[in-house]
Amino acid sequence: MHKKTTPVLTTILYGFAAALFFIPAVILMGKIMTWPLAFRLAIWAIILGYSYLLVSWSGKGPVQIIFPQLILLAAALWSNSVVFFLVLTILVLGWIRQRCFMKSTVKTLLIETVVSGGAVALILFFNPHSTPSLAISTWLFFLVQSLYFVFFYPAVTAGNTTSTDRFTRASKQAEEILSS
Repeated sequence: MHKKTTPVLTTILYGFAAALFFIPAVILMGKIMTWPLAFRLAIWAIILGYSYLLVSWSGKGPVQIIFPQLILLAAALWSNSVVFFLVLTILVLGWIRQRCFMKSTVKTLLIETVVSGGAVALILFFNPHSTPSLAISTWLFFLVQSLYFVFFYPAVTAGNTTSTDRFTRASKQAEEILSS
């Protein structure tokens, strides 16, 4: 029996894997480039992977993340400020999540402020100052990001479906069969 993973669990596990990736990536890239550039490129790679997860969960194509990720890559390569890059990263992540899951811009702004702002505030509270503490902060960031799927992601459980939901689902399946 194949059990489908939830975005909450996947986000937590992805954050843990990203934290494990972060230390060797920054150390190895730091041998051939400056530490701030290595840091920004490692964060960009992590956010690129997470963005791909977001579009795959939303059912939209990866085209949704190309332009935002190109902006973030340009900032990673040419920005002299780590703080500017991290703020831009939060904004790009919110932009991608909004394109994948949300419709209302006011609601989007409030949700992104709570989720991303809360993650940043928690990380700043712990004051990371070294590569290992930044890796732990990366995992902490994704732990808080998983709260988005707990509170704001429209998940339907098996025992919580109505006849309208079943009809809509059957209608979509019939349309997909007819279109292929």
